[in-house]
Amino acid sequence: MTSASQRGQCLDHYRRLPAEHQTIVKLLAMYYGYCSLTTLAKCLASLGIKEGGKVLKSESVKARIKPLIAAGLLEENPGPAVPVVRGPWRK
Repeated sequence: MTSASQRGQCLDHYRRLPAEHQTIVKLLAMYYGYCSLTTLAKCLASLGIKEGGKVLKSESVKARIKPLIAAGLLEENPGPAVPVVRGPWRK
């Protein structure tokens, strides 16, 4: 169980994120299951997050989610590098 202050801190951090990072967190919060980096890249492309007009490569996706993992907003699956939303609102 998490406290209200932990949830508040997490939400405050989320609100300070750049729009692109907020989009990634929202997308993974909705997905909330196994999501390969390739699938995540395709979903982001459909939301307009691309590189040079093309779908992001796995390394580019990893670079974008790394700060979210470091901030504790996402966690990485110990198997393949697959991010899932983490936070005090998840049980």
